[in-house]
Amino acid sequence: MDEVYSEKVEPNNDLNALRGKKLTGWASLMGVLTIIGGAITCLGIITAAIGVPMIIAGLKLLKAVDNTKAFSDTDDVRKLGEAMDNLNRYFKINGIVALVGLALYILLLLLMMAGVFTLPRPQIY
Repeated sequence: MDEVYSEKVEPNNDLNALRGKKLTGWASLMGVLTIIGGAITCLGIITAAIGVPMIIAGLKLLKAVDNTKAFSDTDDVRKLGEAMDNLNRYFKINGIVALVGLALYILLLLLMMAGVFTLPRPQIY
């Protein structure tokens, strides 16, 4: 017969700090890479419409990292709420950029299949 354990486990602050460092390290890397990718995308006039939101998303992710670090240092629940808000904005912006990019890719693929981008054929007289 299986026994059900109802013991409460005390959180290990050292373990939580280690996990937080791993999380914030990877999140910081993704924030910086998103900003760099957005800056490179902004080099084109038309592609800046995608690059600017990418930069904003990267900044939101870095702000979420800062809020997470502040929460782990102070246990201020408001900082955790701000981190979740910034994470939500990061994922929302990234999702919108991904959907727009996918739609543009499908449109380009359809135009190529329709032959819009073919070279004119030389006329033989």
